[in-house]
Amino acid sequence: MRRALLPLLVIVAALAGASNAAAHAIVLSASPVNGVVVAAAPRGAVVTFDSSVRVGPRNAAVRNDGTSVLGGPPRITDSRTLVIPFRTNLGQGNFTVRWSVVSQDGHEEEGVIAFGVGRAATTPVAVLTAAGTVTWERVIMRWLFLAGTLLAAGLAVFAVVVLRPLGVERSLARPLAHVSFLGLALAFVGADALAHTKGVGGTRFDLWVSAAAIVAGIGAGCAALAPRFGALRFGAYGASVALLAAPTLSGHSLDASQTKVLSPVADVLHLGTAAIWIGGLIGLAIALPRVATAERQPVLHRFGAIAGPAVIVLAAAGGSRALTELGSLSQLWSTPYGRAIVAKTALFASALIVGRFARRRLASGNAGRLLAAEISFLAVVVLAAGLLTDLQPGRAGAKALTPSNAPSLLDIPPAPPANAYVDAQELGPYAIALAFDGSRAQVTVIGSDGTAPSDLTVRINGTTPTSCGRGCFVAPVHGTQTRVLIDGTPVTFQLPIELIPATDLLRATTAAYRALRTVTVRESLASLANNAQITIFREKAPASFGYTITAAADRTIIGTSGVVLGKQRWDRIAHGPWTHTTQDPPLVPFNDWTAAARDIYEARDGWITFYDPTFPAWFRLRVDPVSHRPLELRMVAAAHFMTHSYSAFNVPVSLSAPG
Repeated sequence: MRRALLPLLVIVAALAGASNAAAHAIVLSASPVNGVVVAAAPRGAVVTFDSSVRVGPRNAAVRNDGTSVLGGPPRITDSRTLVIPFRTNLGQGNFTVRWSVVSQDGHEEEGVIAFGVGRAATTPVAVLTAAGTVTWERVIMRWLFLAGTLLAAGLAVFAVVVLRPLGVERSLARPLAHVSFLGLALAFVGADALAHTKGVGGTRFDLWVSAAAIVAGIGAGCAALAPRFGALRFGAYGASVALLAAPTLSGHSLDASQTKVLSPVADVLHLGTAAIWIGGLIGLAIALPRVATAERQPVLHRFGAIAGPAVIVLAAAGGSRALTELGSLSQLWSTPYGRAIVAKTALFASALIVGRFARRRLASGNAGRLLAAEISFLAVVVLAAGLLTDLQPGRAGAKALTPSNAPSLLDIPPAPPANAYVDAQELGPYAIALAFDGSRAQVTVIGSDGTAPSDLTVRINGTTPTSCGRGCFVAPVHGTQTRVLIDGTPVTFQLPIELIPATDLLRATTAAYRALRTVTVRESLASLANNAQITIFREKAPASFGYTITAAADRTIIGTSGVVLGKQRWDRIAHGPWTHTTQDPPLVPFNDWTAAARDIYEARDGWITFYDPTFPAWFRLRVDPVSHRPLELRMVAAAHFMTHSYSAFNVPVSLSAPG
């Protein structure tokens, strides 16, 4: 009884790890984190993977009312990080991002991130959905490729190792060539279809599957001509065996997360021994009815001599793959990948049981139906393998992206009180904001992520202030100057002698700016004191503008420019090629503050100050007293320190499509 069960147990152990090296790129981190509410609007979504990826076809970013907030085409940095840029002035509310990538092993992967911005956000709920990674089209493509490869390679080994030493291979050359052609043709069709799958271009998968299609095509040509030119059958045999390397070279066993030697070697051995098993059975079905009765037993004996060791290697290779593909035994029934392995194991075990009955009758030539049943079971096993290649392995499940470690609204400093004079300055990575109601000063300290940094020592005019919340400090003040010490570093604010509202002036400035036909804006944007980026914008109403980055800490982006003409947009990095996208809705003319601005008061020397809770951000704006046009703007927000200088009002601007 033990001896009867041993082969079955070996096959089951092998199948428990049989994945044909088909895993996915694993998400290591994502920002913003799914489900989080942040204080300041991020500039984009960033998703980092454990291996190289390419931009997928379905990236999107929307406000939860369905309006797109994409600020440009998604891009890959450092080969492993997807960046989905957002529009500027994103504002408060709820948003959803769908990321889409194609891993180096050809798998298209998607996910969604729901997040909120500011106190206007509710509990983030995704309004976009991610498509499943498994499609029957891809499963069929992979089945054709795998089935054809295993059939052709196994038949080649059977012909050379089993039949040729017995002197019967030449007499069976014609039927062997026909079946070899069938296997190579199936491999060619499957590989060619996979290589033309949308989004896989340029990946390692695309390279090796395309090479496999070429090899399969050449081999099929040799097999087709072999009945007329006998020597060409060896070309078909060689091409068939060479195809065995393609699934490994295009698959996950070469990823950085896998062992450099064990994974690819185990994968090739697993495929090779499976080919010997499947192709050998097809070879038996061809040979046994066509050879003399006395020659059948030697054929079976030689096949058994290689099939036995093949089963042992199949088990060892499959077991080693199981160590990297399954995180625990429970994943065999708790994950779709594990359940597919169980189903595949049951099918293979059924084929093995049928095969045991068939072996006893093969020598007499009466096992045709049993052999056909075994081959049919194995064909379904290969179909299950095609399904496994598109499923996420248990161990490769993406890390949970939860807001547990993300900034909370509880960590966000309170907004300035209503009807207060406001101002703000940059201090290293911090935004230091002040609100003055005529007798007290409220100082808030905001870190780069919009939350209050901890363990800061704050003094106001030499006194220890009272806490008014996380990162919020209050103290009485006198005179027209307030000196704030942040961990010993001074920040000085000038206060007005009296609070003079400037709401009408800001409204007039907004109207004057929007009435302009053209304007040039010089923007300095930084998150720290030493990383400012200078950009020149030339704006032309109603919906055209051009921009050029003229200076930046990252010198590789100097020269980056773009042109927007209505809903058509062209961008390029440095002096590289232009990329054409759409711009909807149009962006200009626009001002950098919104109708929600409040706490609007006159400051000294022609400036007005105000707070906009939409970002949130603090503004200082210098206005021409006659035309009410803006002359200079300074904005302070979390990790966002910006200065605008306005000039060339209504001067003709020429903008045209590049090229």
